[in-house]
Amino acid sequence: MRKLLSANFARLMRCRTFWICMAAAFLLGAWGFWVAGDYVKNGVLQYTLEQQAFSVVPFGGIITVFCALFIGDEFAYGTIRNKLTAGYTKREVYLAFLLVNFVATLLLALAYLLSVFLVGIPILGFFQGNMARIVYYVICALLSMFACSAIFTLLAMLCHHRTAAAVLGIILALVLVIVGAKLDSDLSEPEMIDHYIHIDVNGKPLEVEQHPNPLYLSGTKREIYQWAEDILPEGQNIQIGNLSGDHPERWPFASVVVTLVITGIGIWAFDRKDVN
Repeated sequence: MRKLLSANFARLMRCRTFWICMAAAFLLGAWGFWVAGDYVKNGVLQYTLEQQAFSVVPFGGIITVFCALFIGDEFAYGTIRNKLTAGYTKREVYLAFLLVNFVATLLLALAYLLSVFLVGIPILGFFQGNMARIVYYVICALLSMFACSAIFTLLAMLCHHRTAAAVLGIILALVLVIVGAKLDSDLSEPEMIDHYIHIDVNGKPLEVEQHPNPLYLSGTKREIYQWAEDILPEGQNIQIGNLSGDHPERWPFASVVVTLVITGIGIWAFDRKDVN
């Protein structure tokens, strides 16, 4: 296992895809801060550093492209088959890739964090919110990224064609974002809505009544939706990006459980996969 990790980390440092993804993570942050600063300077919108810093947390597409291409090369060149022939078990091979992908994900997060300090702070100033809360959100965002990495590692290990794995991973990342956004949108519906009865000639409401919102989720259905958003990695990221969330205490545990469950499924499935 130690030799597998050593070989994987050595290859990671030489991997062109990894360095391109690192640059993309940094540029994604830098571009977002530059645009936000332009809006603030022109008086269009007001941003604090944390609002912009967390608004681009979901970059699952970068993680899935890296995982698919990094692992796909091993299948393409027969390296995984050679490792199994050398006596390593499929579980060891899977876990070695997963751990390297976790480290790569951490480094991608650090590349983005570097853009916060080098570009974000000079443009938008320092964090204005509660620092303990901000640090907690950073930890939650990182754990959700690890969960995404576990999901995309499973996909790459089961789909040996790197291009197909990359395309499927990007589609899956988009689906996760869409589902997370839909859950967040449904949960954000207000319980009551305004109904304007009389409006004057200037278009100002003279009399307003409030009525129950038929789209408001309540009871068991709301609890199911909330749990689904808290468990889904991109659902967590959307809440973190909005600096909101009814149950942020659930996020770390949900991410750890998702990571462990997906890893268990991945090891089980890869153990039954014919890599020949």
